[in-house]
Amino acid sequence: MSSRRRFLQAAVGAGAAFASFGSLSLLTGCAPSVPTRAALRDISLRPMLDPTSGQALIQLPPGFRYFSFATAGDSLTGPINGSALIPSSADGMGIVKYDGNSVRLVRNHELWEDTGCFARPDWAYDQAGAGGTLTLDVDLQSGKLRQAEVSLCGTTANCSGGVTPWGTWLSGEEQVSLTQAPISSRSGRLMNSFSAPHGFMFESGVRQNGRFAPILGMGQMRHEAAAFDTQTGYVYLTEDNEPSAGLYRYRPLKPTDLYAGGTLEMLVAEGRTEFRTGVPSNQAFKTRWVVIADPLRAHANSGTGSDGCFQQGAAQGGAHFRRVEGIYVRGRELFFTATNGGDAALGQVFSLGLDSTMLSLVYEATDAQVMNWPDAIENGPSGGHIICQDGKELFPQVLYYLSPEGKVAPIARNNMEGGQSKSEWAGCSMSADGRWLFANIYSPGVSVAITGPFEQWAEAVKSA
Repeated sequence: MSSRRRFLQAAVGAGAAFASFGSLSLLTGCAPSVPTRAALRDISLRPMLDPTSGQALIQLPPGFRYFSFATAGDSLTGPINGSALIPSSADGMGIVKYDGNSVRLVRNHELWEDTGCFARPDWAYDQAGAGGTLTLDVDLQSGKLRQAEVSLCGTTANCSGGVTPWGTWLSGEEQVSLTQAPISSRSGRLMNSFSAPHGFMFESGVRQNGRFAPILGMGQMRHEAAAFDTQTGYVYLTEDNEPSAGLYRYRPLKPTDLYAGGTLEMLVAEGRTEFRTGVPSNQAFKTRWVVIADPLRAHANSGTGSDGCFQQGAAQGGAHFRRVEGIYVRGRELFFTATNGGDAALGQVFSLGLDSTMLSLVYEATDAQVMNWPDAIENGPSGGHIICQDGKELFPQVLYYLSPEGKVAPIARNNMEGGQSKSEWAGCSMSADGRWLFANIYSPGVSVAITGPFEQWAEAVKSA
């Protein structure tokens, strides 16, 4: 029995209810037929059968379907992988190539340990680092994974990132450590095997002198996601830190060569520094940027923590957020999440005008049953947003849709049994034509490709 089937049979109970999937020949013609307007009044979710595994891994609205791919434990392919297996902890992910019939995705693996890289050690940034990225080529017509190949290894805690305008992926390390400085793992074990510093952004697939290398100018911090302003070449960066985190931008000297150096800056809001709580929903704040003079100062003056960059910006009036994670650009507007910000500590969504420079609170969660801990955020149908839940209170975990009017509805739900239903969604990415939504179930790690009448469903949410 394959590792995929063992995992999925353990994760989903034999008694799960299955909704009608139509033909299991799957995806010839890609998108399902559009249901009638009457059917679209039903926006509720129900278990749907996955033709890859034969299990009902997730719940979706009527008229939608999906398939899974790249499950942890399956064999990797490609020339640099050897006998390696697909690692666990599937996190941030982005579309780097798409033509309607196939897609190329790059997927992060948020592995925090110093137990060694999962691919060729001679290419690794740090041979002890367990994290990295995979490049996945998927045939959308057949619903099959064509290839899974290592594109970054020897890093740690690769949480999220962002797609570059030239079709590569930036991958951010959330764990900060100095060279050969012992740190505690999440399990409390002392890790002292790292041979290089960590807490950087990397460009997947890019090597220098035969090895993967960090983009030093982007700073050493608890990196999360990245988003590009294609008009200016600036890169906007989030920081998953507590109790305070900043929003940053990187102004590269050469917009197509991030390794050539640049200037790291932190956001300042005029007249207010505190955005963790008490943020008015009817006020916009003029913003500006201040320079982080020493991007490689990982720790503050105390020599502990991971807020060396944040403290430099805070000393100049920088804005304080809580756990800034997801980020993306739509038109001339930047959207980002503060996962546990807000008066109820359930999360916030902000917008920043790239031309107007105005910062506004778009949505603040006040009820855990409606939204709980927004993490990754992506462009959604009908002017809204797709948001991954990373909540610790509401199970099973869901993918949210947030409408422009502030309505929230789940568009997908984790249907795995027991503890697996608590595994967060991650890496939501929507194709440019709006036909496909890709996302990960973090643990042990599997990706899904979802297709359906997204626009019609989103309009039904607005009128519900």
